[in-house]
Amino acid sequence: MCVNMCKIPTQDFSTNELGLPLTMIPNFEDMSCEMVYGQVPPPFEEDPASKQPCFADIYKLFGSLANPSSTICHKLQA
Repeated sequence: MCVNMCKIPTQDFSTNELGLPLTMIPNFEDMSCEMVYGQVPPPFEEDPASKQPCFADIYKLFGSLANPSSTICHKLQA
């Protein structure tokens, strides 16, 4: 949800429509996000956020929002 509904659209709008490069770095532990203005966002395939597992699966299995051994969420889109 964070990546598809907020991170990618906001980065795209700021970078392409406003001409101000923006990289958003989500913190999946506390659900916050760091906004780095002036930094061109990486391609989706190289963005660490694109490798995150689905929150619902993580929470059900492990009771937390982060587990590096979980598989990548199938709902993330390039």
